[in-house]
Amino acid sequence: MEVIAAEFLPWENNLYILAADGDSNLHVFQYDHENLRSVSGQRLIHKTSFHVGHFPIGMTRLPSTLSPAITSLNNTNGEAMDIDGVKPEEPIQQILYTSQSGVLLLVTPIDENMYRRLSIIQVYLTNQLEHYCALNPKAYRTVRDEGFASRGVLDGAILRRWNELSSLRKAEICAKVGVDEWVIRSDLEFVGGGGLSYI
Repeated sequence: MEVIAAEFLPWENNLYILAADGDSNLHVFQYDHENLRSVSGQRLIHKTSFHVGHFPIGMTRLPSTLSPAITSLNNTNGEAMDIDGVKPEEPIQQILYTSQSGVLLLVTPIDENMYRRLSIIQVYLTNQLEHYCALNPKAYRTVRDEGFASRGVLDGAILRRWNELSSLRKAEICAKVGVDEWVIRSDLEFVGGGGLSYI
């Protein structure tokens, strides 16, 4: 693989490595010395690959000032808790991907619950809203190695179209997901780079 840019991404006590190749693909690898496939940490485990569409120049790791879905309520000790009742950990790290065409991309790691919520919304938006120039966002973001138990990537450009929905449709999908609308807004702010306002 011709690696043009790479960056480390720590997440939930795991170390991931993002690598951009010369064909504008983004690859995600994991360092896990306990996994048998890594041969005691001598090899990286390939998690997923997807096409970005813009030739990379570099990647920079940035800390986010937000934590995922923090409620305005505190527990009995006055500590902020997330919607699952778990105390937020260290600040989340995000990767800023810069490209030759001037396009900036933000890669944000998220937990399983947020992934499921936003996946449902992305599928709904993909099926219900018209696509620009009749382009198919599903084909554009298809994971290339589905056979290796890879998961699809969430596309922020599609998720931002949440605001195009009427309040009735938003209430309908929130009922399907099983959360209040403020949780979805919080998720979208988090993955949309709302915690990078210091830049």
